[in-house]
Amino acid sequence: MSGKAKLVLLLVLVAVVYVVVAGGGDPIEVEVEE
Repeated sequence: MSGKAKLVLLLVLVAVVYVVVAGGGDPIEVEVEE
């Protein structure tokens, strides 16, 4: 995986976390398989 791809994934992850925190922890439908 290229560095740019990793950067994009990191930015998306940060954006999702920010939305969840800023939204007061409201459930957001995001499919994440861990």
